[in-house]
Amino acid sequence: MTTCPECGLKMRSEKENYPYEPVPGLVVMLRGITVRRDDSGHVAPAIPRILALHKSIAEAVVGKPGRLSGPEFRFLRTHLGYQAKDLAPIVGASPFTLSRWETGKEPIGPQADRLARLLTVLLAHLKGFKPEQFGAIDKKVARPLELELRVAGEEWRPAA
Repeated sequence: MTTCPECGLKMRSEKENYPYEPVPGLVVMLRGITVRRDDSGHVAPAIPRILALHKSIAEAVVGKPGRLSGPEFRFLRTHLGYQAKDLAPIVGASPFTLSRWETGKEPIGPQADRLARLLTVLLAHLKGFKPEQFGAIDKKVARPLELELRVAGEEWRPAA
């Protein structure tokens, strides 16, 4: 049994589904991971292979139909390692506009949406993305990404 790094109480471990939020507003349900809890309410999920998890989330975000939401755009930006001020000129926007996209105060334009997805594909070498999916982006209504992932061997995969 481990102790809580915050309060020193003993923590108990259980396998459970855990809502993981890699950036504010983007919640991914992780299935069957070990979560440690203590009696004071502290929670410590054990998330294995975090880089592989973020790659799987990026693949799902890039391949989803409909425009990206602000949190999805922010996730791709941070996944690629860009600060807003550095990505803004690449997508043809000001840092102020980028901030408004990421907070949902302004919709992301179709060109910036496509460019964020393309950058992710090119820079992260994602597998399974089909370029023809770009054609469907403008025809779909934006809706939140619904995704559940589970650990399968050495990688994260969509839950069945």
